[in-house]
Amino acid sequence: MGDGATERAFLPAVLREALGLLAHGISVVDSEGMNRKLVEAIIKFARHVDVPLVVFADNDSAGGKEINSLQEQGVLDEAREVVWAGTDQSRPSTSNDKGGSVAIEKMMIDASPVACNAACEALGLPAENTKDLLSKMKKLKGSIGTVLANEFVSRHSYLEENATWPSPLTRLVDLLRERLNDASDLGEAIE
Repeated sequence: MGDGATERAFLPAVLREALGLLAHGISVVDSEGMNRKLVEAIIKFARHVDVPLVVFADNDSAGGKEINSLQEQGVLDEAREVVWAGTDQSRPSTSNDKGGSVAIEKMMIDASPVACNAACEALGLPAENTKDLLSKMKKLKGSIGTVLANEFVSRHSYLEENATWPSPLTRLVDLLRERLNDASDLGEAIE
């Protein structure tokens, strides 16, 4: 489950690059932000039909509050099922500080400003400098995801350069690979 529209479009292309044929059957669901009731419904549905779930959330106070609430309710296991966008896996502050969120756009600027700028240029909104890049990417929310993913993977092959990928993306890939292997073991046991 992705935090929003950018993740919904970005993650499929990136996961295809990293997982190859294992990516078939992965669905990325847009929760429209972690503070929506849709989040709880998606998680409960996944549990009901026994679908492996990983949440890719913006590392901001809204995401932190919602994940905290879901964990307190016993609906979600943060340690096993949540990947925070950003440079590490520290839990975001749940205070209303104005420190700014660490969303997918910031994570990708830190990883590959060249790919981010190329995505903005491809969508007709080139950035004047690195500082302007985040603003342009936020303006392109909803349309930049696939273009950004394609620009990123064309410059950073997972097989050759996964060490240069942002750690949240490599953690997501590892979690999904683990879940897919667990699911395939179950399928073989049933046959």
